[in-house]
Amino acid sequence: MPATISLSQFLATLQFSDPTAVLYFDRATGRIVEANRPKIPDSERESACFQPLPIFTEQDEIELARQFSAAAEKSEDRQRLNLALSSANPQEAFQTALFRCQIANEWFQFRDKHLLRLAKNWLDAQGVAYIDDVARQAD
Repeated sequence: MPATISLSQFLATLQFSDPTAVLYFDRATGRIVEANRPKIPDSERESACFQPLPIFTEQDEIELARQFSAAAEKSEDRQRLNLALSSANPQEAFQTALFRCQIANEWFQFRDKHLLRLAKNWLDAQGVAYIDDVARQAD
């Protein structure tokens, strides 16, 4: 039977881990491990014991930013955010635009909800039990 994992811990790993790291969920221990720390033999990496974690790429982040921009209430905000997303450095420009529009808090809530849904869907699909401690942490 797979170990239980903290949903908030799982989310933190998705949000704050090195985007170039290859991470696996160890179903036996409930721990998240990097591909080579501790060393996971190639034969075990794709086994039922080690499940590769979903990857939230820079492109995923930009696509999510586009969805948020399209849903922005004020047309001026939508215009500023879309302009930022079409720049040479869309992530940095988008972050700057969020603060200039004074809607950064709305973005972070939107992004957090999306990542929470992604985490729950992945854990459910893998049959991994989790403790939903995200709501408690927000209190």
